[in-house]
Amino acid sequence: MIGKYNQFKAGWYDYEKDGPDLTPRRDEYETMRDDSNNNFKRGSYCVMATLLNRVLSALDTAWTIKRLNRSIEGGVRVGLKPVNAELMPMVAVRVKW
Repeated sequence: MIGKYNQFKAGWYDYEKDGPDLTPRRDEYETMRDDSNNNFKRGSYCVMATLLNRVLSALDTAWTIKRLNRSIEGGVRVGLKPVNAELMPMVAVRVKW
C-alpha cells in the first residue's frame, strides 16, 4: 500500500514535505513491483501452456490408442473338452493383432 497510494508518501525516508510525490526510492519500488507483476503474469502463461500441452497430449494418446486398437481382435471360448475319458472345463483366449 505504501508504494501504491499517494496518501502514504510520507512513509518513504527520502520524502520531502514540498517535494514530488514520486521519490527516487518509491520509483525504484514501483519499478520492482511492476517487474514482479510482469513475471507473475509470465509464469501464469507458462503454467497455462503446460496444462494445455498436457490436455493435448492426453487427447493425442486417446486417439492413437483408439486407432491402434481397431486392428486388435480378441475372443474367449468356454467349453468342455474330453481328457482321459472325463470332460474338463476349458477356457480359450485368443488375441490377434
